[in-house]
Amino acid sequence: MTALRERPSAHRRRGTIIVAVLVIVALSALAASTTMYFSEAATAGADASLRRVRSRALAWSGIQAVMAELDAQREQLLDGEAPMLTTQWQLFEEGSRRGIVRLVALEQDDTGLERWAVSECTRLNVNLATPEMLGNLGGVSESQAAAIHGGRPYGSLEELVRVAPDLLNEEAQDEPLDPALDSLPARNFLTVMSFDPNVQAGIETAPGRGGDSKGKLRVNLNVAWSDELAEAIRTRFDAAAVNVAKTMFDAGEKFKKTADLVGVLRRNNVPPPSWPPILDTFTVSPDPYIPGRIDINRAPARVLATIPGISHEAATAIVQARHGLEASRRRSIAWPVIEGILSPDEFVKAVDWMTTRSMQWRVRLEAGIIDTDSPDRGTPELQERMTLEAIIDVASDRPRVAYLRDVTLLSTAFTLKSRIDADAEDPERRPETAEVSDLPVPTGDPSTGTGLRFNAGLNFNTPPPRTNAPPAPSVGPPSPQPPAAGVDRRIGRWSGQTGAMPTESQP
Repeated sequence: MTALRERPSAHRRRGTIIVAVLVIVALSALAASTTMYFSEAATAGADASLRRVRSRALAWSGIQAVMAELDAQREQLLDGEAPMLTTQWQLFEEGSRRGIVRLVALEQDDTGLERWAVSECTRLNVNLATPEMLGNLGGVSESQAAAIHGGRPYGSLEELVRVAPDLLNEEAQDEPLDPALDSLPARNFLTVMSFDPNVQAGIETAPGRGGDSKGKLRVNLNVAWSDELAEAIRTRFDAAAVNVAKTMFDAGEKFKKTADLVGVLRRNNVPPPSWPPILDTFTVSPDPYIPGRIDINRAPARVLATIPGISHEAATAIVQARHGLEASRRRSIAWPVIEGILSPDEFVKAVDWMTTRSMQWRVRLEAGIIDTDSPDRGTPELQERMTLEAIIDVASDRPRVAYLRDVTLLSTAFTLKSRIDADAEDPERRPETAEVSDLPVPTGDPSTGTGLRFNAGLNFNTPPPRTNAPPAPSVGPPSPQPPAAGVDRRIGRWSGQTGAMPTESQP
């Protein structure tokens, strides 16, 4: 028999099959490795997301802790004292890992001590300040002041970017600021979150009389005479005071501003040392909170000098004198005129812009994980760090987070901006830009919480906000008679307002 010989085509088929098998094996291996890669990426992404949620939870717990401490000290704050805050909390422990929240110092005082909380009432409120006041602050041009005045109201300071973007150039803050430095940018002395509660400090009219009025609403004189007004004056003072007040009302005295009350005191030869309980008792607004008042016991001279009637020399004298005064004397806004720093004429111009307490406090805190087994000495560096900046408002019996901003990547953003600015100055390094006019524009104010899903993945169990009264009109002449009930004009998170402010005649 003759052996059968394989045909060449059979050899070719076997070779093709081997190549096909190898290709299939390679593709299968590639698919498997790709699947493993995406699986690992998904796992890493889920882990990173979980870490971010944990950092957010830590940071929010820190905000709530600060708010609770400020709320517990509300009575002391109404007396004009500064808050005492815990600077670091340990929230959990897992082996060598600790969940840490700690405050970041924002400023330093005249002696170099760090300030962990900064009062918003030491800043100039852009919703109320006149162009002249903004110009006197320094660092604000005449055109910027006019643009700010024409663009208000503002719900947050970041909204100034639409009228004066150069004013908001923000640098990374690596160490506490010294507010006494004239070189600091003007943005460090501006705010929209200053609201003084329209309640009495309880300054006594005589030893042992009047102290129980602390925390009670002030008596509004910008109303028609009534039995209710007479009874309120009698309760705070005596029957003789009721007769004096009735005589003034019958004579046609009007109290549209606190300056009008001071004018009446001067015309009746009441000496300045007798003014404190009177200015503490009476008001000219039914509103529960008065925006724009500046804390003369804490504000730097640069801000004090923006108040009408206070010169740069007087502002410096106020800063120097307030440290040596007893706390009881600093409780009244009349102390600068009593001490002779301001003349009565100057005090009349300034009185509607002054307060002696701060109820809104700005804090910055960082949250993350530290490893106690780390060989690093000194203050351990936080892992998975998140940094938040918040303004806590304790003007009312119910505290609120008026402002909240994530500043974790602020240093990175500042570095990128510096590089972009450097590229813009060098045409050869300037990158090509694409048209962005058709891109969607994000809405909402990230600093006040509108449109900011900070609580994504978390349940903070936050109580619902109170329903505030509708904002008053911002244009038109004032009504002959003020409303019977005041309006809560505060703005920010947990508030029904969007920037409603009094007209320029108030204060």
